[in-house]
Amino acid sequence: MMHLGRNTPVRSFTSAIFCRRRQTKFFSNLLVACLRRSIKKSEFSYPSFPRRRESMLLKISWIPARASYRQLGRNDVRNYVTNFRDTILFTVIALGLTASCDQLPGKPTPEERWKPATEVTDFSQLYAGNCSGCHGADGRLGAAHPLNDPIYLALVSDGTLRAMIAQGVPGTSAPAFAQQAGGNLTGKQIDVLVEGMRSRWGKAENFKNVVLPPYSLRDAIAAGSGPGDSQRGAVAYQTYCAQCHGKDGSGGPKGGSLIDPAYLALVSDQALRTAVIAGRSDLGMPDWRANIPGRPMSPQEISDVVAWLASHRQAELLSSVTQSKERR
Repeated sequence: MMHLGRNTPVRSFTSAIFCRRRQTKFFSNLLVACLRRSIKKSEFSYPSFPRRRESMLLKISWIPARASYRQLGRNDVRNYVTNFRDTILFTVIALGLTASCDQLPGKPTPEERWKPATEVTDFSQLYAGNCSGCHGADGRLGAAHPLNDPIYLALVSDGTLRAMIAQGVPGTSAPAFAQQAGGNLTGKQIDVLVEGMRSRWGKAENFKNVVLPPYSLRDAIAAGSGPGDSQRGAVAYQTYCAQCHGKDGSGGPKGGSLIDPAYLALVSDQALRTAVIAGRSDLGMPDWRANIPGRPMSPQEISDVVAWLASHRQAELLSSVTQSKERR
């Protein structure tokens, strides 16, 4: 039973009375109470009028056809009409409240009602709960690559996006979200995320006449490009990247370090390739076409720069292993 005190919120009191499970019982009891009140005050002296209150519940609106005004008495008729009017008034109020129950203050809307996590199909809610921590509240300015990036969405396929969400990205901090992989998202929810990113942030019509580089190294090799070469990558880096990130990759006037061990430990080779191709529009980093005006990077140069950057990860790893052995 709910005890109401001075500090009981109005919303809790309203919800307790008018919740869907109790409203029928509440208004039924209210109507019966009104009828009983009318019956209790309407005891007539006319002999043929029913005396039992239980029977009068069904005959409250009944006036004996043979009873005359004088036989009932003026006071009896006045009391009967007054009580009957009060009963009708309470009945109308009760029916009106019942009909407008969905508009009562404090009652949550269908969108606000609680749902199990597996039944959530709203893109904004799914993105905020699973993606915004790394990719930013609006798909931008996060630690990971922005998803609110038309170039990136034109570059990556739906199948690749689903696979990354479902299975995560090995070697990085991107976890697997599919239930089959230990996550909390259903297949339908993953589809909602992919479709939502496409519809909200993708602008495929802007890239109809643009030849996009291959997304992955495998795709590049399949298209006729060779594997990445770190020596050629050093030359390509000086041509396209050094003006922002410094001659040795340790940072420059417009960009941070690309050879920082902490950074390289958090990103995969594919993430490096994606950054070289799509840039970081949210941070002002140009894509593969705009490093040098009128001279976009070729697929081979992209693979070579990635190989050069990845070689620093291996060098740092070997250096840390050597130092650890020397300390022992």
